[in-house]
Amino acid sequence: MKEMQDFVEAVKGEHPPLVDGRDGMLSMKVVDAARRSMIKGKEVSI
Repeated sequence: MKEMQDFVEAVKGEHPPLVDGRDGMLSMKVVDAARRSMIKGKEVSI
């Protein structure tokens, strides 16, 4: 619920968001690396 409230406040311009697009991109890179590692059965680089 706190995340939703933060998002609404950020959209209203009350403050910058706690999580931005860069954070989302980094998270997706980690998830993608985990998926590739599972498929290959070994470590992969991010």
